[in-house]
This record gives sequence, structure tokens and C-alpha cells, in this order.
Amino acid sequence: MSRQASPFANDLQTARLPDFAERERIRRDHHTTLIVEAAAGTGKTASVVGRVVEMVAAGAARIGAIAAITFTEKAAGELRLRIRQELENRIEAEHQGPAPGEAAARLEAARAQLEEASIGTIHAFCATVLRERPVEAGVDPDFQILTEAEQRVFFESAFRRFVDRQLEDPGPGVARLLRRSRNPFRSPVDVLRQAGLRLLDYRRLDAPWKRRPWNAAAAVRDLVEKPGGSTHEDAPSLFMIEELYRALPGDPPGERPNWLVRSLAQAADLAREIRVRGALTGSDLDWLEQALAELKVAAWSGRAPSGFPQIRKWRDAFRKRLLAFQEQSNADLAALLREDLRGLIEDYETAKQKAGMLDFDDLLLRTRDLLLAEAEVREELAGRFRHIVVDEYQDTDPLQTEIVLLLTAPEPPGGDWAEAVPVPGGLCLVGDPKQSIYRFRRADVAHYLRVKERLLAGGAAEIRLTTNFRSVPAVCDFVNRVMKPVFEDAQGLDGHARQVDYTPLHPFRKAMRKNVSLAAIRLGDAPYARELEAQEPMAVAGFVGGLLDSGFQVSRPDGEGTRPIEPSDVCLLFRRFRTYRRRLVPQPYADALRDRGIPHSLAAVQSYTGSAELSVLRAALTAVEFPEDELSVYAALRGPLFAIPDQALFLFRERHPEIRLRPARARLLELDAEGALADQTMDRAIRDALRFLYRLHQRRTHQPIAVTLQQLLGRNRAETGFAFWNSPDQVLSNVRRLAEAARAFEAGGGLSFRAFVEQLAAEAEDPDAGSAHAIDEDVSGVRIMTTHTAKGLEFPVVIVCDGAFQRHGRASRVVDPGRRLYACDLGSDIKPWDLLEAGRAEVAEELAELDRLLYVALTRARDLLAAPVSEGDYPEESLLAP
Repeated sequence: MSRQASPFANDLQTARLPDFAERERIRRDHHTTLIVEAAAGTGKTASVVGRVVEMVAAGAARIGAIAAITFTEKAAGELRLRIRQELENRIEAEHQGPAPGEAAARLEAARAQLEEASIGTIHAFCATVLRERPVEAGVDPDFQILTEAEQRVFFESAFRRFVDRQLEDPGPGVARLLRRSRNPFRSPVDVLRQAGLRLLDYRRLDAPWKRRPWNAAAAVRDLVEKPGGSTHEDAPSLFMIEELYRALPGDPPGERPNWLVRSLAQAADLAREIRVRGALTGSDLDWLEQALAELKVAAWSGRAPSGFPQIRKWRDAFRKRLLAFQEQSNADLAALLREDLRGLIEDYETAKQKAGMLDFDDLLLRTRDLLLAEAEVREELAGRFRHIVVDEYQDTDPLQTEIVLLLTAPEPPGGDWAEAVPVPGGLCLVGDPKQSIYRFRRADVAHYLRVKERLLAGGAAEIRLTTNFRSVPAVCDFVNRVMKPVFEDAQGLDGHARQVDYTPLHPFRKAMRKNVSLAAIRLGDAPYARELEAQEPMAVAGFVGGLLDSGFQVSRPDGEGTRPIEPSDVCLLFRRFRTYRRRLVPQPYADALRDRGIPHSLAAVQSYTGSAELSVLRAALTAVEFPEDELSVYAALRGPLFAIPDQALFLFRERHPEIRLRPARARLLELDAEGALADQTMDRAIRDALRFLYRLHQRRTHQPIAVTLQQLLGRNRAETGFAFWNSPDQVLSNVRRLAEAARAFEAGGGLSFRAFVEQLAAEAEDPDAGSAHAIDEDVSGVRIMTTHTAKGLEFPVVIVCDGAFQRHGRASRVVDPGRRLYACDLGSDIKPWDLLEAGRAEVAEELAELDRLLYVALTRARDLLAAPVSEGDYPEESLLAP
């Protein structure tokens, strides 16, 4: 596994590349605004490095006058390292010449000043600007930056206060939401929490959501009672469905159930409940509206019972009316919730301000506002950073673009920065719109295309890199054959410009002798996607096992020859890690690999936060921070850290219910070994464990969190016990990651031991909100991760899994900065009219991103690309099982 590199092109100066001229222009054209579209595996980082070093060598800019902005901290560290290496190479080359000239002196000066160079993420760049000008920016001079995990802790604290207030005096939207209690998967509080998090990410877009006139009481009565007092079959009511259901015969004994009939059962049950409660004539109309909003009438098929030919027609007609009612009810609720949740956002902002904290959005917003308001600051920074290079530009959002333009463009006439044009040569944007897969992080490919169009109109030049140094020719050809039609067919579908242009890959590598490069993992011929989904994990595990035993050769990362395959050379890629019911999608694959004795790693935050070992340590750390939390204390005692049997804990709790860790209630803990607690060996072991936890409680604020964690692990050599669990590499890696997270928390200005414990609890409650998308470098097994996590990485063998996942788009958000509008699905189908009205366009965008996600997955492979396929559905004749 490695990041994008060009190990197979050691001398791009002399290589006969189809895009050689384009690469040279990136390096040497320092007087034109450039938009570089670098396809997958084409060495875009090398192009960025080459441009920065050549600007220094040519005297076009000092290293301190160049700002190189990347997407992640890891990418920034790699970029800095590679710039240093290239500087060293160029200096050595200059000194090997007849007489080192001015270029050598410039390069040596750049090497000496490299640590002071502005190479990092956009957030790090903004933080530097704000620390230099805190007064003008209106921020605390000593502000601390919240990590994503710490931001979640702040949010949870604000959310608890918000919920407490709402329970006492709920707003109109919250009051309606709290009446909904029939969803077994998401409680109203869960919906509120997720809605708050979604609005938090776009809090600068605060326009209210649209409401339509709607008489809820009239709509409820019309849906429940017979329309107009008649028995109109084209618009059946809930009561009509109930009467029909009562008249239907039951399922004959021993025969399969009639699902067409059963699809009406829940509606009939609700109708009976309405009659019993007298809801239509009493004060329960609000309850009834929420009950109808949650009612499900399935579209199951089945045979109409004899004598009831109208059943399907009535069912479908009522279902259509019900869905229309639910759409209206949920849209009205969404607009009300949007207003109620403003209080939550205000609580969060207030808490941050009091603590002198800024989150990542604050860094962008405050910097943008500073540059807009203070022309002197803008001019000073623009004079300091005369050249800005933005890597992974397709992943940036409009606010980041605005900051870059403010620093590289003169103030436009009329002050409209949307029309700003950068100074020629001041800006170089590098990215690949075909790899734009982060709409959920506000990276919209439509924004990329708008900026590109405007810059090209202002004199910028577009450069495309197409030579792929990563994959063997068969993989490149396969990607071109599969993806080119997909991208082209999507152009302008249904009147919506959904997709970007496709640039074919030109392979640089040669085919590997005696190696198969494409493989189909054959599944059975099953009629249903669910059956194929059940077959896939075992088939994939069998394929991996056979590959490891076959002597398959993979290329070395440096491009020098081959070596036998290892488990860590294989990566299983998934489009999703969890279903809507929170089921971990890759778990059956991990289980199948485990059954075959193949080491593996679930390399994602979801598996990390939800792992059994982390649950154990989380309970123990909670017991240390909250000694009065009896549940956590006993959970720590019964787990592998102390391994006290349940029976012993139960008897101890029965005999000594008054024992706690707090000093005021710990009288019995002070008895010596001859006292009452020495009656049994287990009592003594429990007593010692409680005293040990209390000592950690006393020391927790006087020593690093990682030390407390190590003391917990070291008391009974728990790490040795973890080594005997299933997938020990993964287990021990997760334990180490927790220690690293603790050190990073404190290094980043973490507030307290309690804040760290609360952060762990927040991540466990919603694992998708965590920030630990790190790859387990210490695990030597098969990698299992999402395509989003794998972006920017490469692997010798890639298997694209989860093929039974239905490809469908859904409108999940609408973003319109011009109207300050952000409208989204708040969960449980609570969608505002703003989103529903833009439905087709948003669905098209979602489907287009799924196409790009597939492109990213296919282009991660270096030597072998494989995918499970059903019988009779092999995508290519050359896709053969090895």
C-alpha cells in the first residue's frame, strides 16, 4: 500500500510520454494560471513538487512566497518530504556540473527555509493568518482549534442543554417529532441529534426553509374517513382499507402467507386504534398526524383472494394517497424543526466562544471575513504569497475557493469577488474531477466546473495528465472501456449536466509476465440480490486464499522487479460500511477471512470505535473518571482487564451494596486482609481492583491519559490476553490506536481526562462522526475499507466488493450559497420542500457521484483488479479467474 507515486518513471525528462509537454508546462510556466486535471495514478503530487522546486530554481519565487495547500495533514507531510527530497536531488545535480550557479544557491536557501514554508492544509493556513491578526479577525489571540472529535464533544454538551430545554418547553417542530415513537431504529432524540449535526456543518447557510399552506386536520380526516362520505375506489380511505382487510380470509393452514393481504395489516391496526381512542373527534389529531406520518404500507406482491379482485387497486391507491400525505406532513415538520434547531447551533457557538475555541469552519469563515473586511491584511498576504498551489482541488468547497481568490486576484470592479480573476501565474489548481466523491463534505463537482469555466474565460490554461504510472495496461484498458461510456452517457441526462468529461488513461507500465491482471470471482446464479450478497463473502475469501497460495507475484513499490504476494497486498473495497440499520457490511467478509486463517484489518473508524476491545477500555476509562457510575465500574471488573466472573460480582454486589469508589463510601475498602472482605479470595480480588481504579481516579488529572491507559493494561498484562482474541493484529492495533488518540488529544490542547472520555462516548454513539479514518499500518493482513477511505492510496490487488448494493440515487441535500440556503434530509424521511422540489437534479448528482466512486475504486489497483460476478454476467472476456 502506498500513496500515489511514479516509481516506474525515474526520468520524466527523457521518457516518451504522451503528456510530456503538459508536464513540462506545469513545471516551467510560472506566468499563467493553470488548471491541472490529473487522472488517477498520473503522478500529480510529483507535478506539484516539480513546479514548486522549478519556481525556486528559476528564481520565479522564494520558497517562502509559495503556499502549497493540500487536503489532509498526511498529504501535507508527504508533500513537504517530497519537496525536500527533490531539493536535495536538484542541489546534488547542480553541484555535479562544471560550476554551481545561482540556481544552486537558490535551492540551498530554499532547503534551509523549508520548515518555515507554508505547506499544509487550508485550515492550517487559515489558523496561521488568524494568529497573526487576531485583533482584526476578532478572535482570542490564544484560541485553540477543535479537532473533529472535540467538536463532537462540544456539540454533545450543547445538545444535552438543548434537549433539556425542549423537554420543558418544546418548540412546535420538536413537539411534533417527540410524538413519533414507532420507528424501532431511530428515536426522536436520535433524529434531533443527526439533524443538528447536519445543520452544524452548513451553519453559515441559514436561510429558513419553505412552508406551504396546509390544513393538517382536514388532510388527516380526508385520509382516514371515507372521502365525501362515499366509497370511492379511486381514493380509498384508511377506514375503507380496514373494512376490506376485515373481510379478507386468513392464510390457509400450511400455505405460505399472502403478502398482498399482509401489506394492509398495519393500516388496519391503526384504523382500529383510531376508533378505540376516538381520535377524530377528540384532542388527538396531533397524535394521529404523526401516526399516519409513520404508517408503512408495503408494495408487496401476492395473489388477490377469491372474491376480492379490487384489493390490489385499493391498496395501491391508498398507498399513493398516504405517501403524498407523508411528504406534505414531513416537509412541514422539517421547516419547523429547522427553526427550532437554531437554538442548538447558538448553544454550540456560545460554548465555543466562552472556551476560546475555533472549529475548522470557524477558521475558514473568520479568515474569509478578515480578508473581505481588511484590504490592508489582504494586500499584505497577497504580497507575501505570490504563488498558491492547491492540491486535490476537486475536494475543496466554495468558501475555500473564495479565500484563494481573495489572495491571488486584485479587487474586481464593483467589489464582487465572484468575478475575481487571479493574477497570471499566481494560482495553480491541481485535481481530478473524476475523483470528486465528497459531496457530504461540501465538495461539489458543480462548483469545480463553475470555477474552472470562469478561470478559463479569464485567461487560465487547462492541462490534462493522462499517463498512468500505477496500473498495468490491462487494468488501465479495462477502466477506460468500463468508465468512458458511463461518463459519456451521463452527460446531460434528463436535462441535468451530471458528469465531468472522461480522460482516458495511458498506461506507462508494461504487462507483468505470467500474471493475470483481471479476475472474475464467480458467484452462483441467484435470482435475488440478497442471495448473491450472501454468497459473496465466502467466494471472496476463497479467492483471496487461493491467490495467497498460488505464488502470485506483485510489483515492488520501487518498481524494481516482483515479489510473492502477502495478505497486506490485498484490499477489499466497499461503497458503504453500514446499512441503514447500522449493520457492518464488511463483517461477513472479515468472518470468512478469519475462518480461513487469513489475517485482515477493518481499516475504518466504524470498526475501530465499535470493536469489543475498545468497548472494554472505554468502560474502564469511564469507571476511572466517574467512580459513581456503577455500571461502568462493574463492566470494567468483569472484562478482560480484571477477568472477575459474573457470579463473584453478583455475590459481592449483594453482600456489599454500599461499596463505591468515592472516599465517603469506601469505608470497607480500608479493612485489612483479615477483615470482613477477606472471607473469600474473589472478594479480596474485587477489593484490590476497586482500590486500583480509585487510585487511577485520583491520579488521572496529574498524568498523561496514555499513562493511565497503560497502567490499566499493565496491571494484569491485558495486552497479552488481547493477543489471543480473534484477529489479534487488528485487536492490538486498535489498542495502540487508542493510546495514540489519547496522546493526540492532549497534544492538540485536549481539555481534560473527562473530555477525552466523553469524546470516546460520542464516537461510540455515532461511529460515522469519528475522525479516525487512519489506515492500520501495523496490521499485516488483508485491508478492508471504503472507497472514500482508500482514495489517494494504491494496492497491488484490489477486489471491488458489495456488488449487491443497489445503485440508486436519492436527493439528500440542496446547497445554494447565493440564497444562503442549505436544505437537507433530517432523517426518517423528514425532507423540506426546498429539497423535494430539486429532487430530480439532486438524484442525478448523487448518481453521478456513484459513477465517480466506482472510478476511484477501480483505479486503486496496481497489478490485479477483481470483482465478484454472477453466472452469465461476466463483464469482460478477459476478466478470468486465476
